[in-house]
Amino acid sequence: FRCGRWKHHVDFKAYAVCDHTIFFVARNQVHYFDRHTDYEGVMIHFNEAFLVKGESEMEFLLKINLFNNPYQQPFCRLDSASADLLDVLISQMHQEFESMETFGRELVLRNCLKSFLIHVQRAKNRFEESMDRPPVLQDEKRISLVRFINLISENYRKGLKGL
Repeated sequence: FRCGRWKHHVDFKAYAVCDHTIFFVARNQVHYFDRHTDYEGVMIHFNEAFLVKGESEMEFLLKINLFNNPYQQPFCRLDSASADLLDVLISQMHQEFESMETFGRELVLRNCLKSFLIHVQRAKNRFEESMDRPPVLQDEKRISLVRFINLISENYRKGLKGL
């Protein structure tokens, strides 16, 4: 959210929103905006299939703990420098998305998104530290747990039995 003041709900819990607030909504989470419409922002919607094209790239997604971390708030407030940098990356993604050039479009968008997520993770870590909450780093046990939960979810959706 670039500007405005209202509430954003994630999993039926309301969070106050102010200028330069970014929310992280994971797959299968419920979120909605309040009825207040006097705000400005951008929503970036993507899935694992777009971001990750191989097993080695899955490590990147697992190390970004913006979406798979029930111990942290689902948002952070950005300082002006971070907000400006993320605006540049959003502009680059929008420009590429609207471009008539098709060669390499998906690769450019994926790389811009990865850069965006890295900078957001850094901003989130700084935000957590400023709130006297040390960032929760992904260790091998947590990464294995996330993989396990994802496998259960995928197989449940496919209707596979006998796990």
